[in-house]
Amino acid sequence: MDGFSTNPVSRLDVTLESGEHLPMIFKRFLPKASRVIAQEVRLYQAVLANGEFDAPALYAAVDDDSTNRHWLFLEDVGDWRLEYCKTDVWVAAFRWLGRMHAAFYGQADELVAPGHLPEHDPAFHRALAGFARQTLARRGAPEELGRFDRLMGQGLDRAIAELGGVPRTLVHGDCCCHNIMVQDGSRIRPIDWEWAAIGVPAWDVVRLLEGWGDERDRFLAAYADAMSEQATTAADSRAFENSLAHCRVMLKLWRIRWWAKACQEPGGVNRILNSIETIWGDLESEVSHV
Repeated sequence: MDGFSTNPVSRLDVTLESGEHLPMIFKRFLPKASRVIAQEVRLYQAVLANGEFDAPALYAAVDDDSTNRHWLFLEDVGDWRLEYCKTDVWVAAFRWLGRMHAAFYGQADELVAPGHLPEHDPAFHRALAGFARQTLARRGAPEELGRFDRLMGQGLDRAIAELGGVPRTLVHGDCCCHNIMVQDGSRIRPIDWEWAAIGVPAWDVVRLLEGWGDERDRFLAAYADAMSEQATTAADSRAFENSLAHCRVMLKLWRIRWWAKACQEPGGVNRILNSIETIWGDLESEVSHV
């Protein structure tokens, strides 16, 4: 099956005893995917089992360490991805994201035990920088590595501190257009919750905003409206904008860590570092003018 999952995914057509055909998705976790096993299977069992947040319905799950079988049998929500859709559907996606984040906004502690979720805490953000640095060192890029160190010395501590002060919620973790299916009526169906975590909302928002320029304000307004309609804790708009900026940096560190395609292009790493320098420079200018 065509997809972006890091584990094998198959499309099945199951015949029930009644003779009814039930299309479903079978996701089998590889033995090496212990981190993913510990969260996606149990997240479905504890939080997403009844199609919560319009995730695919859970038909069955196997979570057996003794046989090393960790399987999910899920509703087949189709293959029409958000990336194929017009901007009005993207607005619906941002509204969905706002509603999803609102459900646990400022109450993320409720998720720790039931979902066995990792946390985007200060240690996570500092680890992103550490892993990115290791990647640069392995790639033999001394000039880029030196520049990277100077930039991290300039803004990493501040970024970690400010992100640490933002109320957290359930985040999808890889909220991009190929992980969001769309059904009739612009119904948003998010799939592949492998990277779900407890973190700041901006992590998902920045990921979904990637590649958009002129529509940014429209999408953010749709997100904020949906969030404010349902969240029990009010969000600080200025803190949210700052967290968007810091999460843009964190996602760039993520790309360096995994040596994404943008890093492999000539001058790619320096373009990423230029972007980080601009983001942190803009934040410093805002502080000096307050």
